[in-house]
Amino acid sequence: MNFLQLCDRFPPVLVRLLARNGGRAMSDRQIGDAQRQTGARRIVVIQPEDVSWKSFTLEEFQTFTTACNLNFTNPQDLNRAECYLRKNNHRPTFSYLTKDPLWKSYYLPLIIGWRKSLKQIPPELPIPIRRLLEKLPK
Repeated sequence: MNFLQLCDRFPPVLVRLLARNGGRAMSDRQIGDAQRQTGARRIVVIQPEDVSWKSFTLEEFQTFTTACNLNFTNPQDLNRAECYLRKNNHRPTFSYLTKDPLWKSYYLPLIIGWRKSLKQIPPELPIPIRRLLEKLPK
């Protein structure tokens, strides 16, 4: 898979949802702190309509993905994400999100907003993400 295909497979919202540290969902504050440590000029906060990387600078892309522990140039990060998405026959539980206190107020609205911003579900997305988005209203 080439770099551009990775960008399509892991759009900004999905990178945000996959951001974990020690098995727990990372908060926006943790991600912001990690971005500051890299010397980011602007802290990237993901919105549901961020369905592609086109509006991000290369610096923003790099600092955000690294802060979320999903650096596209790190094979270990990519393997960890892909293994998680293949878990349980392509049915990961996302329990780190659903058990988080911010599930109903942040993560679920982010996912619903993401679905609403898509005209159609891209086939490049991982199977479990497509399944999840297909269940949500447009």
